[in-house]
Amino acid sequence: MASDIKRANYVSIFRNETNTDRLRIDASQIFTVMYRSCQLGAAHSCGDRNGAGRITDESRATERACRRSTLCFIAAPAVAHCKLKSVHKHGPLTSEYGWTEPDELIRLTVPGASCTLTTYGATVVDWKNPYCERALWLSSLSAHGASGPIRGGVPIAFPQFAAQGQLPLHGFAREQTWTVVSISSAESKADTHAQVTLQLEANDVTRAAWPHEFVLRYTVRLEPTSLRLSLDIENVDTSSWDFTSCLHTYLRVQNIDAVSLRGLKGVTFTDKVDGCKEKVETNDLLRVPSASCESSPKGDGVEGFVDRIYHKPQETLVMEDEAASLTWTVKQSTSWTDTTVFNPWKYGKLGARGPDFDDDGYKLMLCIEPTVAAAPLLLKPGEKFTGTQLIQVKKRSQGS
Repeated sequence: MASDIKRANYVSIFRNETNTDRLRIDASQIFTVMYRSCQLGAAHSCGDRNGAGRITDESRATERACRRSTLCFIAAPAVAHCKLKSVHKHGPLTSEYGWTEPDELIRLTVPGASCTLTTYGATVVDWKNPYCERALWLSSLSAHGASGPIRGGVPIAFPQFAAQGQLPLHGFAREQTWTVVSISSAESKADTHAQVTLQLEANDVTRAAWPHEFVLRYTVRLEPTSLRLSLDIENVDTSSWDFTSCLHTYLRVQNIDAVSLRGLKGVTFTDKVDGCKEKVETNDLLRVPSASCESSPKGDGVEGFVDRIYHKPQETLVMEDEAASLTWTVKQSTSWTDTTVFNPWKYGKLGARGPDFDDDGYKLMLCIEPTVAAAPLLLKPGEKFTGTQLIQVKKRSQGS
């Protein structure tokens, strides 16, 4: 039955229903679902910039107001059932995130947890677990649909990290439409998960920018209290090529002033804010306010923020969010040669510096990114790179 329903019918169903039909589906079938919002009035004229390319305070406020007045709907595909329902204004992926165009979404659910990703860019944009309603940060000013890279969630950088090359920032993988190739699920005492794998192959657009043959496979595995991300990069060309990459993971926190990151003491890092100087981390706990001052080029903390590439880090970092009483454990495979820690603090993305970044967004996020950046990795024909990141969350123990 479900396979006979066209995507257009999904959209029409969502417009007027809040809690309706339950469809039984094959567990191996995944729903790629149309996401739609109804734009209202001045939404089309929001976000005007002045002559200097800067979003004015007035236009920024208008844009947010328009986005938050829209209605947005998605379907929530479950492991064995799909319950068609609308997502309310304050639920995940609502208009406050700025999505105003149809987009294909995939949603994984297990008891107590869910995550949503887009086929455009294969970007995980939402993760809910028993301890937090929103585990990933997403800017309300982000591009949406296929209009540009998504600001927040977990974008994929490939074949270039940041501006380390001739390609646009972070390469092209986050701006390509990926294909769903498999889904699996299980629900038992020993193993409860939902998992999807997406794939991106070289095409005319990628070859025009980067003339190499490749296959990317990205597997997202959701469990009740964890999210596992795995990126496979395979060289299917007849010659060798190299790459840099990252999973640009934006973790959502309650108050960055009350967040600390443990596990980097003694690690050499490149301070991208302070002239790309090589430094050694001396703090047991990295805290964004003090680290921003340390990285300030002027030494006064006014222009400083955190954008650091840690080289050969240990596999496990621990983030404490004291305000939310949560402990995050972030593990990465040793195949990732670096870890990037990023928070723009007060000035790094302010105004024209970050037109797709909320001015106060720095208060609610910290990026912990498994990265290949210090030196490109070479893949010979037939060789494959696999890099994983495992994020686990739990309530903080008393006294910690």
